[in-house]
Amino acid sequence: MKKTRYTVFLILLICLDAALLLLPLLFKLTGVWLAIPAAQALTFCIAVPARRRTQRTRELPA
Repeated sequence: MKKTRYTVFLILLICLDAALLLLPLLFKLTGVWLAIPAAQALTFCIAVPARRRTQRTRELPA
């Protein structure tokens, strides 16, 4: 569980940095407001497939 929290935090941090750098350049003040939701959506899009892949690996017989 501890590794999952660390990983999600790291991904969110990377996505947030990318969103905070790019969106204000493209959309001015609106981009600033959209940066946090965009980072969370991007994190979700990365985390769900990674979680499914991890669960499939655990279910396979050793």
